[in-house]
Amino acid sequence: MKYIKQFQSKSNLYNIYGTNEYASPNIYMNIGDGDIYYDKGDYLICVINTNGNNGNTTLWTTYNSADVINKVLFDDVEQNYLSPLKVQDINDNNDHILKIKFNNDTLGDNAPLIMNIYIKSASIPNIYKTLGSNIFLNCSGLKKINIPDSITTIGSSVFNACTELTTLKLGNSVTSIGDNAFNRCTGLTSVTLGNSLLSIGTSAFVLCSSLTSINIPNSVTSIGQYAFQGCSSLTSVTLGNSVSSIGNSAFNGCTSLTSINIPNSVTSIGYAAFDGCTGLTSVTLGNSVTSIESGTFNNCTSLTSINIPDSVISIDNNAFNGCTGLTSVTLSNSLLSISSAAFYHCASLTSIIIPNSVTTIYNNTFNGCTGLTSVTLGNSVVSIGSLAFYNCTSLISINIPNSISFIQGDAFTGCTSLNEETKAKILAINSNCTF
Repeated sequence: MKYIKQFQSKSNLYNIYGTNEYASPNIYMNIGDGDIYYDKGDYLICVINTNGNNGNTTLWTTYNSADVINKVLFDDVEQNYLSPLKVQDINDNNDHILKIKFNNDTLGDNAPLIMNIYIKSASIPNIYKTLGSNIFLNCSGLKKINIPDSITTIGSSVFNACTELTTLKLGNSVTSIGDNAFNRCTGLTSVTLGNSLLSIGTSAFVLCSSLTSINIPNSVTSIGQYAFQGCSSLTSVTLGNSVSSIGNSAFNGCTSLTSINIPNSVTSIGYAAFDGCTGLTSVTLGNSVTSIESGTFNNCTSLTSINIPDSVISIDNNAFNGCTGLTSVTLSNSLLSISSAAFYHCASLTSIIIPNSVTTIYNNTFNGCTGLTSVTLGNSVVSIGSLAFYNCTSLISINIPNSISFIQGDAFTGCTSLNEETKAKILAINSNCTF
């Protein structure tokens, strides 16, 4: 019995290699119309585009976008080697279905028969526990994927650049999502995560620009760095109550995100975690966070207020840099340090109370806060660094506690509205200060 394979590219298919020994299967080829005939039981390894030149290839030569099989159904066949697939039958519909079985419980890493192939759908048998790395890498036509409940691990880059994939549902057996697993799945709008998931890897959903919401289940303990970076349509994120760490730049550039509630389980938020979330208006920080890392909320231009819980002991460089809509900040009573440029160019901030626990106002901390009218310094502050209040043009008064022994000469440069009493107190400590 013969089977017809119709290729989208009819003119430049030259050869087909098959079986585990690289011998050609029993095929008949008609270059003119692109039809390929197989005997049942033949093994297909890869299609080679030689542009008419005779040549050989290896397993790692894969399909490219010009030479793709239009209709393929592979049987579940078990071999003692990791590559060939048995040609079983042809579908009459437009879906492309791959059913693959290797000699272990992992759907093989870097499987040459799937990477870069234009397929529309895939059904994975429930004999597998792991989807190996790169298995569907660059399958840009993949729209549907059935992931069975047997799968416990999604490997790295498994669905990287599957740009037509629109929905994803992971079963309750999945415990980990690998690095870059769904990187650049730009058509993905809906993701359902199972309740056994423990970790989301680095860049797992980076640049999934159509994803609108994500619900992180209570089982998850860590969100990797860059996990959702560049998910520009993401409006809603729900974090489960077991998340302890949010990685660097995890939600960087999620410009449509409007609010985030950090649960009490979170102890660590990485640098630039919400950098550039320009639509973010509301942030609730749990009472276990100990530091606001560098650039965490950098350029969150719509953020209007923030309450720093008493668990926080440090605010690092540029933490709220460029938050031009920020009008109200309540600082932790346990705060020990506010680092350089922490509130740089927060032009709408009108007042700030520095708690008694803080000893130093670092360089550029409130530089460019043009709306700032009132500053209250705690009684433990001993020094004010360079440009700390530079160009705070609306600042009228600032108390100078007896604890202060050093003020940098340009700390208040550009503070043109300071009253004479305040200026006199500043000059008494450093007569070279400019305003």
